[in-house]
Amino acid sequence: INLNNNLDDNNTQLINLNTSIGSFGKRFLSAGVNLRTAKIKSHTKIFRNSSSNDFEYTIAENLPKRKQIHAYFKSEGILQNLSWAVSNNSQLNIDFWHQNTFREIPATTTQNISQAVQIDLSNRMAVTYRHYREKLSLESKVAYIDEDNDYADPIILIDTKNRFKRWLHQSKLNYTFESDLNLSFNYQYINTKASTAFYEDQQNHDQLAITFSAAKNWGKLYSFFAARKEWQLNTSAAINPMLTSTLKISDAYSIGFKVSREYRFPTLNELFWVPGGNEALLPEQGWNQELNFTHHKTRKLKTNISLYHRKIDNWILWGLEEGSFIYTVTNLASVRSYGAEVKNELPFNLGPTTNKFTFSYAYTISENQTNIVSPRIREGDQLFYTPKHRLFLDWSMSSNLINLSINANYTSGTNGINDMLDDYGLLNAYLSKQIDYKGLSMESGLTIRNILEANYRVIERRPMPGINYSIFLNFKF
Repeated sequence: INLNNNLDDNNTQLINLNTSIGSFGKRFLSAGVNLRTAKIKSHTKIFRNSSSNDFEYTIAENLPKRKQIHAYFKSEGILQNLSWAVSNNSQLNIDFWHQNTFREIPATTTQNISQAVQIDLSNRMAVTYRHYREKLSLESKVAYIDEDNDYADPIILIDTKNRFKRWLHQSKLNYTFESDLNLSFNYQYINTKASTAFYEDQQNHDQLAITFSAAKNWGKLYSFFAARKEWQLNTSAAINPMLTSTLKISDAYSIGFKVSREYRFPTLNELFWVPGGNEALLPEQGWNQELNFTHHKTRKLKTNISLYHRKIDNWILWGLEEGSFIYTVTNLASVRSYGAEVKNELPFNLGPTTNKFTFSYAYTISENQTNIVSPRIREGDQLFYTPKHRLFLDWSMSSNLINLSINANYTSGTNGINDMLDDYGLLNAYLSKQIDYKGLSMESGLTIRNILEANYRVIERRPMPGINYSIFLNFKF
């Protein structure tokens, strides 16, 4: 859940009901009520999502299948939005979220038993004021976030008792000139109070950021420039600029580029976790460059090609120092990433149906620039969990009778921290049907995932389910 829960002004239904069931004990139910007067709108939603996740998996071909246990998941909550049209050009929104999540952490493929659980309790409230004029807009938001996160494992005597309380205030002022020049000023302040069994003291953390941006349209050329400055924990970031520009060469062709400075402060855990945190950490920083080419004709093939390069210094990494058995965090490395992404979309009509083929491919090199002892990363090695090749194919079809989609994807093998992850391919299918009758809208559908029963891992020692399904039924009236 983020801090945006705006009402859909086009939603005229009074009640929304959504339910689904699926493999491995999956159950989902949500209900929403929309009420409105001339000036006030209200949207209320409650939900409950649960799953046993007790699927069978294979460790090795010469070993019997094992059933995953201690993997129950449940999440439930309520969302409330109130919107008041103060005047013709002013609006006040009040949003509230409550969510309670419980999950059992199953044993890995190298463990015999697990008793670990995680409980997340979140309460969030935001008040937003928006004011619009012909050329000027102002938005200001105040939010409070109260989150409890408890990870407990009695086998290794861990109970984190993490508590986070945040106050946020942000404002955005936007002005558009007659010359198609748009200027924007953004301000954001966040105060975080954090405590855990693994901090020596409660941490009080302030963040302040100011961003200025300008966008200009010169006919066939569009340019956008932004500069961001951030302060926190008695230190400040360098000014981070970004410039992006797109040139429309013709009705069918366009080319664009982006140059930006990247900057990331250490997290509270990286700074204060005991043992292993490091208050002397430097922020990660570097530069990013992108080049994009697009070819698109109406109702014909659309092609987008992107090239990118990124170099990040002071990469923050947890590892074992020589002679130590405790993981600590330091600025260990420099990382260079580059690659290409290609996406093609081909829409076409076949009889009474509307169809679209989508093909995309991503080639990613993300390599370490220095030797690291633990975890063992040699200079030039690909980063953990970063496959070099990803391929995606999709065919979707819609008609007055049904909507159908079949997609296949391939992910190449990559390095994990402990083991090598093999490559894998997945095949999925989606089928749905919508019926509208006298103000009642009903949609039902079927989803089948991993049709070919691929035995794969996204993270080593964490099995993924074989073929599984879910059936959903939604009502709006």
